[in-house]
Amino acid sequence: MKLCFENLPPDQVVHKLQEQLEHRKLGDMVRFDLTGEDMRVTIQKMGTSTLDFRHKKIGTLHEWTLVQEKIALTHRGFKGEMLEKIVGLVAKVGGVVK
Repeated sequence: MKLCFENLPPDQVVHKLQEQLEHRKLGDMVRFDLTGEDMRVTIQKMGTSTLDFRHKKIGTLHEWTLVQEKIALTHRGFKGEMLEKIVGLVAKVGGVVK
């Protein structure tokens, strides 16, 4: 899985994603954070799951590739649903998921 954003630096990407979560129930469970320019998505409710993405800049494109996922036992049945919601958030802030 890759998250791609054109002309948006990493800090602005995470800020826009977090803004989208503020007014949604999903915001109580999901958090986007940067370590350097790498991104971590944390899902926390009855367990903690993490999705780690490594950053790569190609010209004006910022691309994050999923390099590791740790899915809590209690989240495994909902993994597909959660990924769909994350894909929707990425699209709302102008990104593309490949």
